Amino acid sequence: MRDRQLEVYGLVERRATERTLSLLSDEVIAEHEANPAGPHSDTLQRVLRHMRRARSPASS
Repeated sequence: MRDRQLEVYGLVERRATERTLSLLSDEVIAEHEANPAGPHSDTLQRVLRHMRRARSPASS
């Protein structure tokens, strides 16, 4: 059961990462550079939220 949970979790994470990467654009990056503290558009908020919760390679 545990292996299946890890498999599904990995699938969900990959899909979330793909979705997040599809949101990135020069405009979103420029928005963050112009005002890193916010307020942020919905798109930038989604990207930042995903990046903040993503595991770093060092923590794996």
